[in-house]
This record gives sequence, structure tokens and C-alpha cells, in this order.
Amino acid sequence: MSVDAPKESTDGLGALLAGVGVGIVLGGLVALLLAPGQGIGARKLAGQSADDALDHVRKSMADLKEKVDGLAQSGSPEEVEEDLASG
Repeated sequence: MSVDAPKESTDGLGALLAGVGVGIVLGGLVALLLAPGQGIGARKLAGQSADDALDHVRKSMADLKEKVDGLAQSGSPEEVEEDLASG
């Protein structure tokens, strides 16, 4: 005789574990950012990483805009479709 756990209890367990994981990550980030002394360096590093990521997104968006502008000026919808398909 086997006893299977009801589906609701396994779904609840997954949600609980996900919540605990998110809490651990957020708690670690808050502790890192609020820690005195070495926390200052960590905040600078986190800020620099965020700035680098933002610069990368801006460059990617500018590249995409140039490509879309070029495709829009290229002519027929078939040519645009070909260009998009070729990458």
C-alpha cells in the first residue's frame, strides 16, 4: 500500500521553498548593502556592475534601432523579412 501526498501539499511545498529562496537572496543583498566598512566597497562594486549592465543595454538598444531603421528604409516587406531571417 503506497501513500501519495496530495497534489496541493506538494504545490505548497514548492511555493514555500521558492519563497524561502527569494527571502535568502533578498536578505543577503540587504545585509551586503547595509554592512559597514566593507559594505562600502560592495556598494561601489554593485553600482559599477549596474552601470556596466545599463551601458550594455543602451548599446544593444542603439544597435537594434540602427538595424530596424536600416530595414525600414530597405524597401519591400519581403526584403525586410529576408534581412530579419538572416540575422
